[in-house]
Amino acid sequence: MIKNYIKIALRNYRTYKFYTIINVLGLSIGITCVMLIFLFVSDEMSYDTFHTDHEQIQFLGVERSFGGEFRKSRISAFPLGRTAVEELSGAESFVTATPANPGRVSVDGVNFTPENKLIAATSGFFTMFNFPLVTGNPETVLQEPGTVVITESMAEKYFPTGNALNQTLTIDRYGVEEYKVVGIAEDMTRNSYLSFSTVFSIEGLSSTQSNRDSWGSSMYNTFVRFDKNANMLEQEVAMNTAFDVQIGERRAANTNFFFTPLADLYLSDLIEAEGFKGSYTYIYIFSAIAIFVLLLASINYMNLSTARGMQRGREVGVRKVLGANKNQLLQQFLSESVLLSLFSLAIAFLAAELLLPYFNTFFDKSLSLNVSESLGFIALLVLATLVFGLLSGMYPALFLSRFKPSLILKSQSMARVGGVNLRKALVVFQFGISTVLVVGTIVVLNQLNYLLEKDLGFNKEQTVYIPFDSVNEMNAFKEKVSNYQGITSVAHADGVPGEIVFSRSAEYDPERPEEDIAAHIISVDGYYDETLGLEILAGSFFEEERATAQIDHVVINEAFMKRMNWASPEEAIDKVLGTDQTVLGVVKDFHFRSLRTAITPVIIGSQHAPETTFSGNDMLVIQFQDIEEADLIAFLRASWSEIVSGTPMTYTFIDEKMDQLYRTDEKLGQAFSFFAAIGIFIACLGLLGLTSFSAQLRIKEIGIRKVLGATVSSIVGLLSKEFVQLVVLGFLIAIPASWYLMNTWLGDFAYKIEIGPGIFIVAGLVSVTIAILTTGWQSIKAALANPADSLRSE
Repeated sequence: MIKNYIKIALRNYRTYKFYTIINVLGLSIGITCVMLIFLFVSDEMSYDTFHTDHEQIQFLGVERSFGGEFRKSRISAFPLGRTAVEELSGAESFVTATPANPGRVSVDGVNFTPENKLIAATSGFFTMFNFPLVTGNPETVLQEPGTVVITESMAEKYFPTGNALNQTLTIDRYGVEEYKVVGIAEDMTRNSYLSFSTVFSIEGLSSTQSNRDSWGSSMYNTFVRFDKNANMLEQEVAMNTAFDVQIGERRAANTNFFFTPLADLYLSDLIEAEGFKGSYTYIYIFSAIAIFVLLLASINYMNLSTARGMQRGREVGVRKVLGANKNQLLQQFLSESVLLSLFSLAIAFLAAELLLPYFNTFFDKSLSLNVSESLGFIALLVLATLVFGLLSGMYPALFLSRFKPSLILKSQSMARVGGVNLRKALVVFQFGISTVLVVGTIVVLNQLNYLLEKDLGFNKEQTVYIPFDSVNEMNAFKEKVSNYQGITSVAHADGVPGEIVFSRSAEYDPERPEEDIAAHIISVDGYYDETLGLEILAGSFFEEERATAQIDHVVINEAFMKRMNWASPEEAIDKVLGTDQTVLGVVKDFHFRSLRTAITPVIIGSQHAPETTFSGNDMLVIQFQDIEEADLIAFLRASWSEIVSGTPMTYTFIDEKMDQLYRTDEKLGQAFSFFAAIGIFIACLGLLGLTSFSAQLRIKEIGIRKVLGATVSSIVGLLSKEFVQLVVLGFLIAIPASWYLMNTWLGDFAYKIEIGPGIFIVAGLVSVTIAILTTGWQSIKAALANPADSLRSE
């Protein structure tokens, strides 16, 4: 019986090639999208799930008040982990670690290119987290100060001629210290927030000694492992009660502590990234898109199957007359649907395999469809395809199996067959979804264009910065390059927009001593405003010739001025912050972070002040004009090699640094564009099939109209009008949903575009134009047909 069903299915596929191609193409594209997005979502949600006890490990974060607004941070004080284990009944162990940061590594005086993933951690790091060690005992590797674990690739890099174990290397991070290699870890192959190249003991660092009991200095990540039966809501309440005692009543009013499961950390808002960075919002968006694209393909199948009901109706009538029952007919039609789905799945596998390299490049991933590694996923996909085939074929099967042979064999009109209203509703739904995708694409691209082109309050173009380890070398380098033709300005600083790392909460307002004000701190020289093009609103900037006299002066931004409740920049001049800093000038607000966040207070201090001496995060900022970037970098490298020995030069263009802040949004815009095109293409495939079928159904009517003098344009309008009306209806229904969804997404930005009527007008014109072009082709083809061919039998 099954063999017979397959034969009949294949015969029908050959008979109705046009509709088969539309269905297979739509389903293949839909399944391919689902496969790629499922691989992406699975990979995004796999971060740190490989640790044995990941469900018991919680990340401990801090929420602080910034001007009355609470903001969450992943950076906390050193005593948090130890106090949590001492005070919370469910806490078993803790790990305190620094975030993965850049630093320099040298061996026997030879400096290497700076590493980006250096972590300092307490001794429990390799027992709490399951990072495999090739050599070394996980329980003891970091117990002693001055010990380090490096990855296999780092061992080959630093010690290419021999065994790295027990060798010594020097790490310049949180001070320059020598470390003995006591363990070799496998290279990172799994997704982890804690991805590292080097982990060294946090014990022995001078910063550790000074911060061990300090609740005011925040520069650490804290992880706590709890008992399996611990109630995290109760633990969080108990934690805040215990910690409030430690930090004091006044600070406790502006501070909350919270837990985030380890496996949720990467996708949380706590993590920022310069390149593409996933989030639950984007996972929901991509998952919804995958479902919608597959739904569009399924609708095509249902629409075309029911539309061809009359042609299949005679087949059903003959089968029933010959004794076929309803169940046998259901099995026949469902087998056709399932077989078509499986065939589409096979094509989708091939397409996904071909597209994966581009997909991986786009999202900077290494996903694969390797059978041995993805057997579970493939089995699930085959099962899902079978279920999908049954569900998408269920309605057409029930619809066709209900036909009465007495009506069908009498050649009753298509109107008696029914299903027309459902087909119309499905077309409306298809183009409603397509409209949402089109509106989403336009909004995302417009917002991205706004982010990239908005005036940031400083000059980001043709500006490059170079980090230095030595102030003497930096001064010598500055003297050499300052007079080079094309370099217009050079400044010292420990932060530039996109790279401002220091912040501090202090009692800046003498009239409100009980209230801490949080501000970002930059230390600069007198050329900083000129180099970055900052606008002075009142007062003045630092002057190099008066550096000593200005060490107790600061320049603030407008946001700080407003936070202090000063009415104007002029009023702020000569005001005293706290007890010892006098306001020298006020600069216009400039965006130093992503436009997702509002501009916050900034204090710019003189680099000559004793408390703002060079700290290892210092850089030379160079502004240039009328010179090619390649020529400039070649000159800077040559100058570097003359002055700085043994350390490779690294540089970053500020415009590229700022653009990296929106890399995720850029990827989202491109993905939206792609999937919107896919969605519209699939919807148009269905519309093309329905238009073709409608033209075939009305072929005699068209012939008569042409004989009676109807023009080609009037016939095209007749055939296209109904479908265009459905597309317009779908567009109108989709407007509220599109507006709500995209306004929700824009809510993440402090600075954003407005969704005006123009966006919907463009989206509507796109949808209607595509629908007209799709239906018009088939309509023109039908209108140009010779009426003699359709009327010769009448």
